Amino acid sequence: MDDAGGPYPGVEYIYVGHFFGNLIDTFRISMGDYSSLTTAIYSISWDNYLYWMNWLAIVLFGCIVFLNFVIAEACHSYEMVDNYLEEYICKSKAAMIAEAEGMTPNRLKSMSSYPKYIIIREVDD
Repeated sequence: MDDAGGPYPGVEYIYVGHFFGNLIDTFRISMGDYSSLTTAIYSISWDNYLYWMNWLAIVLFGCIVFLNFVIAEACHSYEMVDNYLEEYICKSKAAMIAEAEGMTPNRLKSMSSYPKYIIIREVDD
């Protein structure tokens, strides 16, 4: 049993103990490394229950962390769009007005309706 390269599952955790070996094993399984599932077969019933409870807790914790990250990114994207929404609307309106003025023939343009210049205010970031 003191040989670190023995044939039984979980032998790589011989120096950290059975409990921490199970924690590391369940973390590996929750990350997608299913080669260590055979550890649960060779453990006694109480350790087997503990093993699968640890696995379930780690998977649930990982899902909560991942979903929290996804929600935070979605909120950040919405906040960025919400901050600049009025500017995007005004810019698209100005583009449509410029397009409409460009399509109007020169003989229909008057100085009161179509001045020679427009004052635009922009803020430098």
